[in-house]
Amino acid sequence: MKAKSIESVSDILNILSYKLFLENSIDSNFDIQERMSSIVDEINSLIPHCVDEETITKLEFLSEKILLSCCNKLHRRYSNSLLTTSFLLHAVGAKSYEYLRNKSLLTLPSTRYLQQITNGIKQGSTQDYLLARIKDLSKFEKCVIIMADEVYCNKSLQFSNGRLYGGSENGNIVSTMLCFMIRSCCSKYHDIVSMHPLHRIDAEIIFKYFSQVYKLISDVGFAPIAICVDNHPANRSFYLNKQCCGTFNTTANNPNLQLKYLLFLLVDRVHNLKNIYNNFQQKNRFEWKSLRC
Repeated sequence: MKAKSIESVSDILNILSYKLFLENSIDSNFDIQERMSSIVDEINSLIPHCVDEETITKLEFLSEKILLSCCNKLHRRYSNSLLTTSFLLHAVGAKSYEYLRNKSLLTLPSTRYLQQITNGIKQGSTQDYLLARIKDLSKFEKCVIIMADEVYCNKSLQFSNGRLYGGSENGNIVSTMLCFMIRSCCSKYHDIVSMHPLHRIDAEIIFKYFSQVYKLISDVGFAPIAICVDNHPANRSFYLNKQCCGTFNTTANNPNLQLKYLLFLLVDRVHNLKNIYNNFQQKNRFEWKSLRC
């Protein structure tokens, strides 16, 4: 009668002896790559019987991962879908991408390999990209808001693939990025139009790049009806001196003189609330005075 639990040292010795017997009985000619290939073949045989597109995508991803895991890293061949996914992951977060690779959680192409591929790709113009995007939009969805925002960045220079990054047009080190985006008023469509590395920012610079962006999206076929910025001093000066001719107003003349409608001048209220909150945090007190009606 077999014991259900270990009651003596002899039971432990018997277990160790049985384990040693099992290890010695394993076929020495066992080929792990052959076994993995058979597993992949079994997975691929299930794909034609799947109706759900999501399940098919997962099985194809799993099949490729198994093959890559047992393949020499110098002989790996990545599918187009995996390369596309790798580009997206790297674009979302380069550090997270490297973490997945270093921890061997996923078999992904190296960052250098991705850079080599992108260097050989001929990049199209922004106008060609927007023309491709606007094809699926209706007339009302082409009505957009131009949004401008500043993104501060670390002052540094980097040399990669024979090019020097981190310098502005006038030769100074970049300290901020001026970004222009468009968002449809009648749909979820949105896109980044341009990003400009700058050493400093003022109303003249904002107006210069705004004029270029406005002309670009108008030539493509979009209908800008408003501008939206935060309350940065340069943006306020841009509204006051370049759009309102010295007097604040809610609208401005359209840069395209052939169009009769005005441009609405909007201020991002989220930034205003953020600044109010930060001021309260710095003062560490809040005074509420009685209001006269």
